[in-house]
Amino acid sequence: MVDLIDENYDLAVRHKIPPNPELVIRKLADYRFLVCGSPSYFEKHPYPRQPADLAVHNCLICADSEQGERWPIFNTNDNVLLTGNLHSNDITSLVEAAENGLGVTVAPHFAIRDSLKSGRLIAVLSEFTTSFPIIMVYPQRGSIPTKVRLSSKCWPSGCMRSHRLAIRDSKI
Repeated sequence: MVDLIDENYDLAVRHKIPPNPELVIRKLADYRFLVCGSPSYFEKHPYPRQPADLAVHNCLICADSEQGERWPIFNTNDNVLLTGNLHSNDITSLVEAAENGLGVTVAPHFAIRDSLKSGRLIAVLSEFTTSFPIIMVYPQRGSIPTKVRLSSKCWPSGCMRSHRLAIRDSKI
């Protein structure tokens, strides 16, 4: 991760709150991870009804996640160890594998919007997932550069509006 202060960056958009107290943090929007699979996958495997049910599914896992083979997206205390035959650091590959019936994966809602709308993927367990912030981060300096000030006004009012998506299970 880039160090905004040491590397003299003006602004970053992130999905994790950095621990540096010298940074100004402004929330832009929320996003959710959704668990999803294809209709063909769910024809052969039961719909998971709770996060613990994922233990018996072929989970397509993001290898870049610092959580490893756990999906810390649920608003429960379940700590399910996931197993699956595909690990990738590319979310597009995981989504395509899920669309082709190879298993279930987890992806940010904005990355699978078209797949959900077209019916290539079905979202499950949405009532158990929680939202995460997308934040703007910039160094605390004497004066805020104009480009940072204008960006901080633009994002919340209009730029993120196009990325909103109603989140609900699409299986019924």
